[in-house]
Amino acid sequence: MLSWIIALLLSAPTAGASGWACEDCCREAGLAGCPTRIRVYGDGSLAVKEGPVWRIKGMWIADCDDGVRFEPGATAVTSTAPLPGEVVRLASPPATVRCFQQACQDALPEGACITEQDGQFRLLRCADRGPLTRSALLRAPAPAAPPPPPPPLEPVASQDAPFSLPGVPAPGADCRPASAVVQQEAARRRAVGDSAQASGALEVAAREYLAAISMDRCSADGWSAVGALALAGGWLDTAKDALDVAVRLDARHVAALTALGQLAEQEGRAQAAVDAYQAALAAQPDHQPALAGLARLGAL
Repeated sequence: MLSWIIALLLSAPTAGASGWACEDCCREAGLAGCPTRIRVYGDGSLAVKEGPVWRIKGMWIADCDDGVRFEPGATAVTSTAPLPGEVVRLASPPATVRCFQQACQDALPEGACITEQDGQFRLLRCADRGPLTRSALLRAPAPAAPPPPPPPLEPVASQDAPFSLPGVPAPGADCRPASAVVQQEAARRRAVGDSAQASGALEVAAREYLAAISMDRCSADGWSAVGALALAGGWLDTAKDALDVAVRLDARHVAALTALGQLAEQEGRAQAAVDAYQAALAAQPDHQPALAGLARLGAL
């Protein structure tokens, strides 16, 4: 039942800086969670020897979503004198830094790289491996390279293939949006999916939409796109699951609410369809597909 879509997901290219990449890295390393920040001893940090240990006062925080900032109140105790640019891991394993680097490289300042030698990590200048100044640490990340053009679309022969959502769990209540870079790539993949669906290439559209929600599971737009595609293909259970997630993420998502109305119409649930269309119009009073739905049901 799921073989077609599983093969499709396995063959699809993965994003270089995505939440999935981080989760895969952490899973392989046996980590309990996916690291989203590291602490760095850098310009402005102070290391004071206290007996057999060194106390660090003030550290740079590199955050996957918020970039790099200096926190003067951050402290740590190490057994050796820290080096300029050293990533302060304390008891965390090396995999935490490697996974952060894999998923969050785009959040680092322009010209900054994480190096590794003998299990020690340092945030240094890429060009000469020298320490970064305060101004360099605060420098904005380099703009993302333009994405490659999408592959040519090839319409599928039929719509008989099953469609489901294996490996893409619905987000929980504490859902955190992906970084701006990842959101941009997810939006690009959705746009490719939109073009594919318009051309009748439902297999390509499915691949692009599933890639988008794999990158940014908290995107109501992504789940709505999956739901609309499933509805168009006649996979009503999948459509309802995806559209319910979209509305849970954004209770005023007009497209998802309208699609839920269309789904209810197809299933003969007139009152549920009216409720969904009215909710869509409450969010956008002039939304024509919702108005047309109410007109069909005689509820205007």
